[in-house]
Amino acid sequence: MNILNCGERSEGGSKDALPEPPVNNTSTALVPAVEEVVPIMFLATELSPFVIVCLKTARKYNPEVPIYMVTSEHSVKPDGPMIDLLGIPNVHVKVIERYLGAGTDSALFHERYIHQSVTAVPFERFCFQRFMVLRDIANEEGVQRFLHMDYDIALFTDARTFSQFDADLVALNTHSTFFSLWKMPLLQRFCDYMLEFYVRPQAEIASDWDQYGEHLKGEQFNGTFIQFSDMFMLYSFLDKHKDSVTTKFLVFDQGDFTPDYLQYWAMVNLQNFIGWDCLQDDFNKYVKWDRNERGMLVPIANGTMLQGIHWQGFMCKQIAPLIMGPILEDEGQAKRLRYL
Repeated sequence: MNILNCGERSEGGSKDALPEPPVNNTSTALVPAVEEVVPIMFLATELSPFVIVCLKTARKYNPEVPIYMVTSEHSVKPDGPMIDLLGIPNVHVKVIERYLGAGTDSALFHERYIHQSVTAVPFERFCFQRFMVLRDIANEEGVQRFLHMDYDIALFTDARTFSQFDADLVALNTHSTFFSLWKMPLLQRFCDYMLEFYVRPQAEIASDWDQYGEHLKGEQFNGTFIQFSDMFMLYSFLDKHKDSVTTKFLVFDQGDFTPDYLQYWAMVNLQNFIGWDCLQDDFNKYVKWDRNERGMLVPIANGTMLQGIHWQGFMCKQIAPLIMGPILEDEGQAKRLRYL
């Protein structure tokens, strides 16, 4: 299996939830509240040096949060890139193939899937299936809520920046499958929705493709072609269930940009800041590094701290290790930013 990145095609508030203390009728002693810990889940079939860079970045800025690395079986061989994970603490490795076999929802979806995309069938189909894989892993691990990030996103902030919002789904926008924080009941509903999507009458399926998909125009399409990826599946699901789903969108919501969207804008795509050529010189021109209140280096663009960077596209992935190497090696110093 050689899956690249499922987010390559389109773009489209409250305190941490605390469990109720147990009832104790025999004592008036206060029971300390336990802070919710929301794990981070990456999924990448290839443990390339670039993937390891993004994984190490998440660990550096979230030293206590459990991280799940979901990867293919050939990546976990003793003589393979698995060795690079051994030095990263609190990383749980899961093998994708275990969750794709006979009897799984992923296998059932494989049978039902109808391709409507300009990308290859195995690639596109797996972009849907991955949410069933992640759901099954979360259920297996007893996880009630988790943050899923595409493997090409580097996170420079505490994950509680996102888990503080008590919503069924926290995401960048309605299409943000590549960065999404899920409560498990909603993820289960989304997986069920996908499983039933392709067993409906063809006319209903085509109608949803037309309404929610991306209309691509060009000579190569002999007119117009409708692209329908996992991002558009999420969009259709949220639109049809908007009365029963709570959401928090960080970049684009209700037809407009949010007041604080700039700090999350590079998480949609770094090229939103530095241009589509994604050159290192352009990065250095627009993005500077300074230290946050923990003394850690963070990226700053026009006075705004970038909570994360989505190194989307071939060229961005080439410059990422060059830029991130010194950042990961930095041990920090006690210096407070004036704008943090």
